Amino acid sequence: NGLRKPLYPFLNWAGARIDEWSAVHDAEWGSLRASLLEQLSDQLIELAYKTFVLEANILSGTSGGGAADGGSAVDRFARVAAESPRCAQRLYLRYPALARLAATAVLQWRKNTEDVLVRLRADASKIEEAILREPIGVLQGITGTLSDPHDGGKRVLVLRFSRGRRLVYKPRSADVDLAYQRFIAWLNDAGVEPRLRVLGVVTGDKYGWCEFVEAGALSGEEATRRFYRRHGAHLAVLYLLKATDFHSENVIAGGEHPVLIDLETLMHADVKGAPDKDPQSGGDRALRNSVFASGLLPGWTDGDPLSPRPDLS
Repeated sequence: NGLRKPLYPFLNWAGARIDEWSAVHDAEWGSLRASLLEQLSDQLIELAYKTFVLEANILSGTSGGGAADGGSAVDRFARVAAESPRCAQRLYLRYPALARLAATAVLQWRKNTEDVLVRLRADASKIEEAILREPIGVLQGITGTLSDPHDGGKRVLVLRFSRGRRLVYKPRSADVDLAYQRFIAWLNDAGVEPRLRVLGVVTGDKYGWCEFVEAGALSGEEATRRFYRRHGAHLAVLYLLKATDFHSENVIAGGEHPVLIDLETLMHADVKGAPDKDPQSGGDRALRNSVFASGLLPGWTDGDPLSPRPDLS
């Protein structure tokens, strides 16, 4: 939209970096280029949105702008940014901290994207064998997810290939993911019914690849019963491993298979103070040591009992 006009200098620089990658890495660069620039644009507007809205309103107020002379404040802001070559320069001189944050984000994006491309080429055969079980195909797009950025702007990404195949890239160690999937496979071999879905995982040095899970509806009453039995099996495993934080954003309902997608809080350790300074009541401690601690079961966060916060399970 119009608020993104001042981001174009950063995006033009990023476009030149993409041209450099296209000479080295095989991909369908027409669609991949668009997805990469959209990903970066979304990250930058997340940083700059409030500042740009403020500037749009200031511009509209000082110039007497309105519908009669050219539309909304955002429209006027976009027009001025497009028509004045120095608009972005003046904007970033006025907000130097924003300029620094945006430049840092672009440099991190370059480093992190290059890492993904290099690692994909190195691990392609392992991914084909352990996850896709067919040729990986041609890379067509890389999109961001709702995950929070960590360790230099790194985020979980979804890669899209020809023939509709997708793959999840995790910019952290995937050893825990692999161990959990092996444990689930062991439970299946031990006779757990209905069987639980086991995801393919490939681990690298402080990163990993994981099978993509598509959210899907249940097909009927029997599938629903199997879904909740599997949900209970995962609940038992998480209780055994003292896990937390498995709220709605960390579970995907893939048809009749509930799939856990963020395993960082397995074997969660409690921080305990002196007994006389422990703020938790006996009931709080009992819940913390029960199956409710995992977050999979319905419940409400602390607050006014008459006006509880939303259920995030």
